[in-house]
Amino acid sequence: MKHTVFVVEDDNDIARLMQLHLESAGYDVECFQSAAAALAKARKSPPSIYLLDLMLPGMGGLEMCQVIRDTQELANAPVIMVTARLSEEDKVRGLESGADDYVTKPFSPRELVARVNSAMRRTYSRPTPGVLRYGDLELDTNAMVLRVRGEERQTTAMEFRILETLLRAPGRVFTRKRLLEMAGTGERDVSPRSIDVYISRLREKLEGDPENPQVLRTVRGAGYRFVPPDSPAAGEP
Repeated sequence: MKHTVFVVEDDNDIARLMQLHLESAGYDVECFQSAAAALAKARKSPPSIYLLDLMLPGMGGLEMCQVIRDTQELANAPVIMVTARLSEEDKVRGLESGADDYVTKPFSPRELVARVNSAMRRTYSRPTPGVLRYGDLELDTNAMVLRVRGEERQTTAMEFRILETLLRAPGRVFTRKRLLEMAGTGERDVSPRSIDVYISRLREKLEGDPENPQVLRTVRGAGYRFVPPDSPAAGEP
């Protein structure tokens, strides 16, 4: 079965270019000029992945991404922002809205397809099934479900992979670079600040007090580590 890509782009030439190369790579592609039209179709038949322009008429790409993440039946599909806005702040805003990746225009069609393939592998290929449990934290790596105190918490594919990496090696310190590598992406077009955005979003879902994290700890000058809530180190600073 082919995976379906929703391209939400109001420039017809760019949309056709993306469609041509993605269809050549084996995807079914549907193009939309507005977020409203894409969301209306997604609610009837959700796609496998979204490619969103940041600047759209009406609802912009950031707002659309937030709607996707807030809608349970749509939330698990990866979102890639495709935009001409190049600043680090724009990229961070995209990640904060729930995007999994960020491609800047003008882009290489081969790179775009590679980014889509990578996001699809992260989301739909689960090479190490199983359930990781630590206290009231449960990560089902087969179903891609996070539960905290019995409640299911929505995550993006990138958030899930970062959390899985940390949970599989409790106590180990991971640099930002290593976390991004193990989550299935390289450093290109991703700044060190990006990993901080993902960790911040995960803390909102995991920690009783995200401003005073006990589970996802910062190791100054190094990176991050996972401290199981039921371990002897849980109460240590």
